[in-house]
Amino acid sequence: MRPCQAVPEMSPFYIEFEEYFGGYNFGGGNAQLDFKDMKFDWACG
Repeated sequence: MRPCQAVPEMSPFYIEFEEYFGGYNFGGGNAQLDFKDMKFDWACG
């Protein structure tokens, strides 16, 4: 996990999307999605 700001509490079953994902732009941040606990977090840089 390489978030731009604080490290969120996530289970080992998460996926992180970098700033550019396919044709989408997250506006200078990373998104973390936890599949086990169904949590979503955002780190902007």
